[in-house]
Formats: sequence, structure tokens, C-alpha cells
Amino acid sequence: MRDLVLHKLALVVLVCGSLAACGGKQKSANGTASDAPAAASGTDTAGVDTDKSEGRGEGTQCGESFEKDSDKWFPGLPYAPLDQPIVTGGRGDLENTSYTDSHRDALMAYLVDHSNALPAETKRKSRELAMRIFGLNIDLNGREALVGIDLLAEVQGQANVGIQLGGQADPGGRRTLLKQVKNGKSVAKPDYAGALICADQGGGCKTAIVELHRVNSKGEKTRMVFMVSRQGDAHITMSEQTRHDYPNLENKEARRFSEYLANTAHNSCMSILDAADQGRRELPACAIQRLTDECGASNEVRRPYAQKFILRTWSVAYGRSAFDLTLTSGSQDLVTVRGPLLIKKDGGTIGQPLEISGRSKYYANPAQVTLLNNDGGGALNLNIQFKGEPEAETRINITSRLADTRYVPAE
Repeated sequence: MRDLVLHKLALVVLVCGSLAACGGKQKSANGTASDAPAAASGTDTAGVDTDKSEGRGEGTQCGESFEKDSDKWFPGLPYAPLDQPIVTGGRGDLENTSYTDSHRDALMAYLVDHSNALPAETKRKSRELAMRIFGLNIDLNGREALVGIDLLAEVQGQANVGIQLGGQADPGGRRTLLKQVKNGKSVAKPDYAGALICADQGGGCKTAIVELHRVNSKGEKTRMVFMVSRQGDAHITMSEQTRHDYPNLENKEARRFSEYLANTAHNSCMSILDAADQGRRELPACAIQRLTDECGASNEVRRPYAQKFILRTWSVAYGRSAFDLTLTSGSQDLVTVRGPLLIKKDGGTIGQPLEISGRSKYYANPAQVTLLNNDGGGALNLNIQFKGEPEAETRINITSRLADTRYVPAE
């Protein structure tokens, strides 16, 4: 039996996922702890993230990937991309583009319906306000919620506006009211108010609906905007060739980054096989064989590796949307890539440069990361260009492992 034992609370980098959709059922962990590293929440070479989810897709029994050899989705996805992207209704800033949501549930449709139900004049003004929003952040401290919203200036040349709304969050899903605050205190004559609904299917607030209300001096709502904030794990897919051949890459930075992802995938593979060996997860024989082929007989923990991949997104009904992906190996070692959730209306390549921040001691930040494709339901295809010589680039897929919500697609 393999000697790698995971702590029961550890996040696992997955080659064959939690296996609910890999033909197996996850059993409860035995609570055994060890010095084994807590691996990240999703990396593999074949695109297999087999957690079954109403908000994601469903993987195959043995872990085969989708679109592995396609120009659009190379190096593969754990489930088929959406045929019809989930759009916000907001017009993209790039020509012929639209903004999308990031999860396969009916939550955006729910928010759009609420916007559509507003009286005509309120609706018009509300959609103008929706398109001014360019940032959304929710900070939870227990049940205390602080919502930050960034607004573009109403008149060109004026300063952008930052709004803070404070109040209570109810993990059970009750709608709670938010008041405009400044420096932790309620504003005496507020211009804005709002509401918050925690929307996680199993209780919790990783996915939350936010309402922004523009109010007049009498406290009456003159505009209403509906949006969603999501936070959870991400799954990263790299190509098999890059995983196995990274030591031969001539570009140093490409080699270092590829090693980081390859080690993460290898450790994930070991973790899943160990869980199967100890009876904590049930796997079909074909999945066991696939995992064994992936990581072989070695049970050595490879370093450096990622501890977590964190995906945070926000989407505004009839407005903008954006994501940020953080790769972390500890609180002092993290790199974040962020940008808009755009699609081309004609289905073409997006080509949107993304912002990079933070730093890692294990690899240099890429020279450029570009969003190539987005299925509008949680799958993103990125191209990474590395610093140094010779020129080098690689493609990866990001797939959402965000929490399922109470708002799921109708049958």
C-alpha cells in the first residue's frame, strides 16, 4: 500500500477527481493525519475533473477528456464545453464581444428576470448603472458582510466611485438588507443601499447574490442592479507532453512553471490512488489503471507544487463580469491572473490580455497571459508566454469547481 496518507481536511489536486463522476462513490475519510502535503484543488494532464456537479459537467467513467485535440480547447476539458454560453446581457468593451457568467446554473437567468421585471424607466436607468460597475468584492467575517462595489464615473472626466455596503449575511439563504457605510459607520444620508442572499446549495456564502439600490433623499429606490459573486476552487489542465517533457524545455521560465504544475498533478495522482488503496474512495478498474499510468509506481512527493488554485468571479445582470485565478503555495507565495469574462459573438478567439500580479519563489511571472476562449459556463482557455529565450508559450484550461447553488438548470 502506498505510504502517502492525506489529512481528512486536505484539498486534493485531482487527476481523477473525487470520482463521483468517475464511476465511484467517495467514502468518508478515516481521519488519519500525516506529514503529507495538502495538494491543490485541481491539476491534471488529461483534463479530468470528475466531481459530478449540476453547475459543471459530468466526466466520463474512466476519465477521458473532451476536446483534447481541438484547436479551441487544447489540451482538453474534464467535460464538454457549453454549446450556448450564459451571457449577462452586457455589451463587451472589445468589438463583437459579450460578458458571460462562470457557472452552469440558472442564477444569471434568475437575475436577468428580476431586472426585466422593473418598471420601464427604472429598468433603463438601472441598466445604465449596471454597465458602470467594474468591480465587486465581498468580505465576510463570520456573519458580518462588507460589500465593495466599484463604479465608473457617471460623467467622463470625473473620478470613479467606490461604494461600501455593510450588513449581516445569512448562510441559510435569507435575504438580508445592506446599508451604505464609510469607515465602518453607516452613512447619514446614503445614496445607495442593497441586499445580500447567500446562495450555496448546501448552505454557505461562497456564492452570493448582491443587489445594489440607488436611493433618493426619501430612501426610495430609483435604480436596482442584480449581480452574483462566486468563489471556490479551480481545476487546471496542462498537456501530457508538457507534463512529461518539461525537463527538456530550453526556456528556463517555461521549464520552472511547467515543473510546478507537473509536480502538482503527480502529487494529486498519488493522493487519489492512496485514497483508493485505503478504501476511502471507490474507483472502477479503468480509472485505477489510468491513474497508475499517469503517476507510475513512485510515491515520492514532488516539490515545488501548488497548494490551492482559487477562482473568484463576479457577474452583473446587463453589465460586466470578470474573474481572477490565484495559484498559491502559501500566504507569501501567490500569483493572480485576472481579467474580463468575455466571449466573441461569432465564436472566434478572444485574444484578451490579462493582468498579472503577485509573485512566486518557484517561477517568474509570465511575460503575458491571454484569454483565448470562454464557454460562458466556467471553462477558460489561456495562452501563457514566458520571459527569456528562446521564445516559449503553453496553453492551459481553467475549469470552475465553484460551489453549486440553489439555482440550477430546469430539466
